[in-house]
Amino acid sequence: MMKMDELKSKLGVTDSGKIYLPNEIFSDLVGCEDIASKATVTPHISFAYSYIYLCYYLYWTCKWYVTEKITQDVMKNILGYSSNNKTLNYIIKKNGVIDQLGYTKTTTDFPMGYSYEEENIVEFETFNSYKKNPDNHALINLLYPNERNFTIKYPTKAFHRTTKSDQDRLLDGTFYEVDYTHHVPIEVFIYCMSEKDIGVIGFYLYSFLKHKEDVSENGAMLSLNIISQETGIKATSLVEYFKVIKKHNMIDYDVKPFVFGLPTYLQIPNTYWTKEASLFGEISRNIKTRTVMSLQRYEDMYGEIEKDVSIRNEKNEMFEFAESLFPY
Repeated sequence: MMKMDELKSKLGVTDSGKIYLPNEIFSDLVGCEDIASKATVTPHISFAYSYIYLCYYLYWTCKWYVTEKITQDVMKNILGYSSNNKTLNYIIKKNGVIDQLGYTKTTTDFPMGYSYEEENIVEFETFNSYKKNPDNHALINLLYPNERNFTIKYPTKAFHRTTKSDQDRLLDGTFYEVDYTHHVPIEVFIYCMSEKDIGVIGFYLYSFLKHKEDVSENGAMLSLNIISQETGIKATSLVEYFKVIKKHNMIDYDVKPFVFGLPTYLQIPNTYWTKEASLFGEISRNIKTRTVMSLQRYEDMYGEIEKDVSIRNEKNEMFEFAESLFPY
């Protein structure tokens, strides 16, 4: 596990950098059979998301090769894993999971800089285009003496959001259009990777809540069951990591009581709000937990509810609450 200063130095962080990822990344990863087949789904799916995020950041900031090459082994170290760990290679290898899902392509052509062209369109200068000029060869030999066999991940969906736009060479990716995307600052990533108890799973969970909060006006109102379904994180891990990110002051929350036997139409899940990275680390010692109460106590507090099952079912159908509003 790298320390925060080491991570900032390794990634050459000078400013936040607006890194946007497609909202569909969560369903794409959850629906990936190669990941779902693993006994330890939670760390694998979290690693895949965090790796993609890091690839997009490195390309946008042109930091794949500054003072050193950011190799796959270095990437593993940044994400809190040993470079000798082979269990995750199926995700990041050439034509591996994230390549097959269309989020990356393996290439030897890394970005060296960028400029803004007409209509404020960003254009990257890559190593291959740079070395075509003979006048640059001396500088290349000085700055990049060991570039051979160095591969990076080209962030496909940052340039082309769909297979069709890729074929048509239409620049509608997240570097150009940010509709239906979510943004997580690099400071959040660095904090998570520098804290052993947070890591890729905590970062993935925070990013999911940030995405859900972006599309809602009043925070992310979600049951534990729905969060588990939409992230692929097992419920036991969710309980553990919610405690962790709450402890690190990364989120705020409104905890609703769980009432045994309460009709569906009266059930309300917890609501979560993500916090800015500048507020992280104010370790909370008072972690609120969900209270459990009987139906009788609920009625004593809020009034008697319908006891007739058929009437309750009619009301459930009448309200037609989305499954995402069910409590855990």
